[in-house]
Amino acid sequence: MQRLLSTSSYASAKKATYTNSIVILPITFIPWLIGLAIFTYYHQNPDPRVTSGDAAFFMFVSTKMPPPLPGLILASMLAAAMSTLDSAMNSLSAVLVKDFYLRSFRPDASEAQQVRLARILTVAIGILGAGLAITINATSSSLQESVIEIGAIWGSFAVVLGPVYLLGVTSRRVNSRVIWIGILACWGATLGMIFWYARSKTGHTTANSALWWTIPLAAGLVFVLLGVTLRNKRFGFPVMCLGVFALGTTTTTLFWYVMSHSTDGGTLSFLWISFPGLMLLLLIGYGSIPLLRESHVSHHTGLTLWSNRQDVQDRVS
Repeated sequence: MQRLLSTSSYASAKKATYTNSIVILPITFIPWLIGLAIFTYYHQNPDPRVTSGDAAFFMFVSTKMPPPLPGLILASMLAAAMSTLDSAMNSLSAVLVKDFYLRSFRPDASEAQQVRLARILTVAIGILGAGLAITINATSSSLQESVIEIGAIWGSFAVVLGPVYLLGVTSRRVNSRVIWIGILACWGATLGMIFWYARSKTGHTTANSALWWTIPLAAGLVFVLLGVTLRNKRFGFPVMCLGVFALGTTTTTLFWYVMSHSTDGGTLSFLWISFPGLMLLLLIGYGSIPLLRESHVSHHTGLTLWSNRQDVQDRVS
């Protein structure tokens, strides 16, 4: 997305997207073909050391390939991981400094202060990422699922990216507050689905207690009302957002409770985890459009479908 936003016009962005799609399509099939090949090999040649799909590839590399191929493959995987991680950590620290620290806390911060904070944030993000990786692995072991499935569950919080950009390019009315409300409602709904999934995987296929939805509902109403009361204060909107998050959790835990009492229950598939939050975000975003005023033309020139023929540089100049 950063590469697309760096183009000079909407037409250039479309051209870059089409080119990337054509180039990357064959590459996406390579991991699938490797996985199918290794699955076929161990299906025909069983190995008691291969106890899960996560270990099959690494077992094959370490035991079936001659030196120095295992070392080269390991080095290339580490290089690819580090290349992706360092750019991600750098981008996240830049966003936190420029979009949050400068705007909300220290608008007059010097370049040296910004660089120092960015370095601290980069280290903190790295530690957080390492902790998240350990948590994903521990969760995979406890739920007896593959790392890919558990990674998809934790990654379901990133489902907000697509709808946010969709709202941005299809509407000239949606503003940042609506986006934040939708994101937090989506994350709350996703958290409720994760609760449902984790409980169903451990044998608790029903939500017998109404506390699963009444507690987040009560907390959500309290925080929303408190935020509305404090709407003229600096922290009024963040307080209201906490309530929106709790109400988002209520939507899916209530659905879990209703389904538990109308069906026999069962194990929830991890593929459903991000769907309710996705739909909730789109509903909030597009449902709020009739209630909002169109933003100033300088805020969307060249950035939406309705102004895609206008050069972005014309807006800047």
